[in-house]
Amino acid sequence: MASILDQYEEESNRAAVRRPNQMTGDVIGPGFIDARLETDVPIFNKKKVNFKPPDPITHLVVANNFLIMAMSSNVLMRLDLEHPDEPDEVELPRAVDDSIYKIFLDPTGRHLIVSMSSQDNFYLSRNWKKPKPIAKMKGHLIESVGWNWQNANDNTSSAILLGTSKGLIFETELSVYEDSRFFQGNIEQYLKQLFRLSGKDKAEPVTGLEFDRMPNVDMNIYKYYILATTPGRLYQFIGHVSQSSEPPMFLSLFQQYESGAEHPQFLELPGDFGYSELHLFFPKFRQQALKFAWMAGPGIYYGDIM
Repeated sequence: MASILDQYEEESNRAAVRRPNQMTGDVIGPGFIDARLETDVPIFNKKKVNFKPPDPITHLVVANNFLIMAMSSNVLMRLDLEHPDEPDEVELPRAVDDSIYKIFLDPTGRHLIVSMSSQDNFYLSRNWKKPKPIAKMKGHLIESVGWNWQNANDNTSSAILLGTSKGLIFETELSVYEDSRFFQGNIEQYLKQLFRLSGKDKAEPVTGLEFDRMPNVDMNIYKYYILATTPGRLYQFIGHVSQSSEPPMFLSLFQQYESGAEHPQFLELPGDFGYSELHLFFPKFRQQALKFAWMAGPGIYYGDIM
């Protein structure tokens, strides 16, 4: 994986040697890419859905043809887009003045995390009618979730990363099974704080988290990269994970950075509007990501992963 810093410096150097009036092949257009898919279908397709929400929509997420809307009344509306005329409502338990802060849906559309302004957090499986509290995360405001793109199990989220408003990165696994691995009755099979991202003067929110496996010749040891963002920085972590290691899966990877043996690389861009957003591009579902895009204060920064 090429360093995000190397990519940024190379592009900056190329831009610096161009004459101000020199025409280049790198045309910045309105954002349209003239590319055809293998099946030659439109990238976007607008279709009217026969649905009128009962309350204003405050949040919306969609994955794998499954859509979830959060209403101002703290009710979740779930729609299978194959059957949009059959919406399903889920009411969230809440205090009088509480409200939904953010919602996060995994790539399969099976696992949903709801972060409340009160710093209560809930998990909702696709087949559940009632969410369950993520008890061990109470008191933390979840800002971002790094889902496991390799997970194909409907009954567990597999290992995932949670980023908080105070710069903390946790690893956990959420399961629909009644009894947990440690027989505590929680949906969290485990929860471990792995790292803290700190800004110049104070801890900053972890606005984005993504991770994926990298190609490796040793089938017993996987190599992973983790991208984490704050409003003004993009961090890169790389390390090996043993296939036979006990959870937390990324404990040893982050320990090399906590101990000082390795220092996380980060790219800092000027300008800060208090928020940023990170996304990966996958050519096909469950294939390895090829590119990333980070929306920050100056605009959108993108680069290659492999």
